[in-house]
Amino acid sequence: MSNHPVPAKSASRAPLFASGIWLIVLIVAALFSVGAALALGEFSPRMIEGWTTIWVMYGALAVVGTLLLSVGGIDLSIGAVVGWVGVTIGLLAPEIGVVAAAAVAVFGAFVVGLVNGLLIGLTRLHPALITLGTLTLLRGIAFILTDSAPVRIEDMEILGSPVWGWGGLLLALAGTILLTLALMRSRPNLKQEDAGSGPLTRIAWMTALFAFSGLIAGLVGVAMAGRLGVGMAMTGTGFEALVLMLALLSGVPVGKGANGQTLIGLAAALVTTLAYVAVEHTLRFSDLPQASLETGKGLLILVVALISFAVHWTVGRMGKPAAAPGN
Repeated sequence: MSNHPVPAKSASRAPLFASGIWLIVLIVAALFSVGAALALGEFSPRMIEGWTTIWVMYGALAVVGTLLLSVGGIDLSIGAVVGWVGVTIGLLAPEIGVVAAAAVAVFGAFVVGLVNGLLIGLTRLHPALITLGTLTLLRGIAFILTDSAPVRIEDMEILGSPVWGWGGLLLALAGTILLTLALMRSRPNLKQEDAGSGPLTRIAWMTALFAFSGLIAGLVGVAMAGRLGVGMAMTGTGFEALVLMLALLSGVPVGKGANGQTLIGLAAALVTTLAYVAVEHTLRFSDLPQASLETGKGLLILVVALISFAVHWTVGRMGKPAAAPGN
């Protein structure tokens, strides 16, 4: 009789359960947010509406960021694209109308993503390096065009419609699901150091993924401009770090390629985004100083990271095969 250890049945379920950390995050965030809002006397339909408005924008970026992370990519230019879209609308709206200006701005965002993907595919440089360069370039151009001042956007009723935000979220979710399924079916090798199934295949996939990222960032930029009423070069600052955090908290395997876990990660990214928005919005209603807000958010992120580590470690221990007797 063989004395080889038999893998525990829970081992196959460990990655799925470990990615469920977002459920814990949601529960903790919900308890904190609702409890704090009730204590402050601010829990109301207006607060829920505020949560939803921000969630659809952050969520759209988060699901795309999650898909990119699963294939080893990252788009650091999304924040600059969001700000650049608002500036473009503000400058063009008086000449061609706000709807046409928004269409031009979104198309420009798509082109930025297209160029990012082409450069990444052709040069095999890490996406962080290419998109960091795009971030700096776009923000610099926006500062030059606006002379570092906000640009007022006229006819805000159109841009203020929730269609932009919800449309971006639904398109992001549908697009990432379809792209994930296509990646799972074709299984291309997208690693920088490996030619994989051919350079043209990698270039095509990188171009498609980053062009889609640019398109979604453009739609979020329109929604953000409609919410603020002005176009500013600094709008969207920090979005890239936020999206990276939300994608990591989704539990998606980083750089392992698109698979079933990626689909779970897309849903998890929406949940973690909702949790983050609820906490952030509640803290803002507390009238705490900005320094205290940032400190509190940083501590919450670290706490969630430690909880995630603890759950992953525990599940990993549970999933280890038992040692054979006598070994």
